[in-house]
Amino acid sequence: MTRKEEGGERYVSKEKGGWGWPVNSRKAHYFVNGRALCGRWLFFGPLEQGNDDNPDNCAECKKRLKRRHRKLSAVQGTGPL
Repeated sequence: MTRKEEGGERYVSKEKGGWGWPVNSRKAHYFVNGRALCGRWLFFGPLEQGNDDNPDNCAECKKRLKRRHRKLSAVQGTGPL
């Protein structure tokens, strides 16, 4: 979804995302709309924003989150690919 704002287009995401701790998980995972980026977990509990470089976070989720941020910044035109 795009929305015009002050002469430019800005990408607006309706997805809910953040770090969460499923009950039987040893690591925190990054969830978007209930599904972990690594694909291993479903979770609908409370999510924490930020803290992306915590050593307790899932390595695969961290890697995919960085890739996701690069793609979003390219769509928004705020950074390199």
